[in-house]
Amino acid sequence: MPRNNILGLLRGGDRTTIGSGDEVAEIVSNERRRFPKLIAGLWSAEPLMHIRAADAKEKVMRKHPELLVK
Repeated sequence: MPRNNILGLLRGGDRTTIGSGDEVAEIVSNERRRFPKLIAGLWSAEPLMHIRAADAKEKVMRKHPELLVK
């Protein structure tokens, strides 16, 4: 999966895994312009997508809490 498709990285697997959530959190932490795309994943119709997007968002927020207020 290409790293430029951060939501695509969150797909697949089952509920007991975080998938590529750590990788997505790292990508977004380094390229903060991608944060809105990650937030869009919270409203995905795919249950795993919004669970993993929430997990990745939480990890990004630990490093960059200022992103939530912009």
